[in-house]
Amino acid sequence: MSPNSYERLSERFDESTETLSFGCRSTSLSPPYPTRQRTPWANRFKNRWNICTTQIHIDYVVKAVVSRPWIPYLLVIVASVMAGGGAGYIAAERRQLFANRNYSSLGYCGLTSKDNQGNGCVYDFIIGSWIDSTCHDSKLYAKYVERLRQLNLIYHIDFDGTTEISLDVALRGDHPVIYTTGGHHHLHCSYYWEKQWIAWKYGGTAWDSDTLSDEHTNHCITINGQPRVDELRNGTVIKVSAPEKRIECMTR
Repeated sequence: MSPNSYERLSERFDESTETLSFGCRSTSLSPPYPTRQRTPWANRFKNRWNICTTQIHIDYVVKAVVSRPWIPYLLVIVASVMAGGGAGYIAAERRQLFANRNYSSLGYCGLTSKDNQGNGCVYDFIIGSWIDSTCHDSKLYAKYVERLRQLNLIYHIDFDGTTEISLDVALRGDHPVIYTTGGHHHLHCSYYWEKQWIAWKYGGTAWDSDTLSDEHTNHCITINGQPRVDELRNGTVIKVSAPEKRIECMTR
């Protein structure tokens, strides 16, 4: 039969010999004809078995959920417990920020801008001290400086209240001591509390020593819990300055 003849319409594929038979004539497959790769019977059985068992498992789960309505609620409870455990672990880890005092100190800064030229220190007027820039949260600081502007407090460089300076001058850190009203003190404590809240929520590796101080925290709790009207009215009752126990930048 010629290669172009299609007299025989029946076509048979012989898998054992990998040949195509047209009647009596057999033509072997050779390039460019692709060779069929047979899958071993064991692998085919394994694949079909996996499909069947997966379908059985799905059917079983669906029937179990339908016949036992309490199962979805149990799954929700288990997921909630696991999520709560994870949150508890995070909270416990955050508490270690204050419980463990395994910090190293970066030291102290000077009292005025002249003392802190090129030494990596910045002035934090809310704290009232120069601190290492590693421990300074510039974004939070800007937020509280804006609150000071809204309070429109008056600042003096002497206790008698005779020499007044603007907030912008006070922010420079050129004066080791500045006097103002009790409103600044309350904002100072709120500033520290927000620093602690950020530390608890997000963690951190560098904090000023007052943020980590139990004594200073208790002091702020007392001050903000018992505000005094006379302090809010007195223009020089509060001294903004570095504390006697100098503030350190602590890292871990």
